[in-house]
Amino acid sequence: MTPNEMTRRAVDATLSLADVIDEENKALAQARVERVSALQDAKQTASDIFEARIRELKDHPDHLTQAAPTMRLQLETAKQRLDEVATVNINALRSAIELNKRLAQRIAHSVDRQRVSASGYTQTGASAAGQPTNHLNDPMPISLNETL
Repeated sequence: MTPNEMTRRAVDATLSLADVIDEENKALAQARVERVSALQDAKQTASDIFEARIRELKDHPDHLTQAAPTMRLQLETAKQRLDEVATVNINALRSAIELNKRLAQRIAHSVDRQRVSASGYTQTGASAAGQPTNHLNDPMPISLNETL
């Protein structure tokens, strides 16, 4: 394989990975979880191909230096694009994780607030049935019947 061919393959792989990540960024921005999930296989495949092409270049460092200046420039431009979309992707994924974490906390908090007390009566003697409580750690009133 010629130096230009090897560099072209690396450029194509870099741009393909950048395209998939960019598509994922758009799906994350629109909160389209099903689209993000659908892109995972494509992202893995593009990542594997990208790694293989970069490994080829590392195994033959002279090929990159022998490639035409325009090919090296294309590779540098593709790398910059990948860096840009990857940075956006990291931030978008962090935001999505934080959003999911907050949502789970809100759901858990809502469930906790709606739990019904295990006691049949409040401290004042009123019926507590069906009343939401935030006293999940309060001791449960128990009475013992002793028979002689």
